[in-house]
Amino acid sequence: MKKEKTFEEAMDRLSEVVEQMEAGELPLDETVKLYQEGIALAAFCSKTLQDAEQSIQTLEEQEESHGKDTLSGTDA
Repeated sequence: MKKEKTFEEAMDRLSEVVEQMEAGELPLDETVKLYQEGIALAAFCSKTLQDAEQSIQTLEEQEESHGKDTLSGTDA
């Protein structure tokens, strides 16, 4: 079973892909494969960041709601 990559692993690999492509020493077919991999990695990282941002926003909203309930004397 394949282990799901972490955000950090994906960012590291994306950096490697960019370095390899910037070197300009690869044949065209390999460059295209790396480009496709890079696009997939960038999409994964973007989605992971969006999910994290949404989680933080939800937690902040819950905290604000809990704080308001505490101030008004009601339980959440």
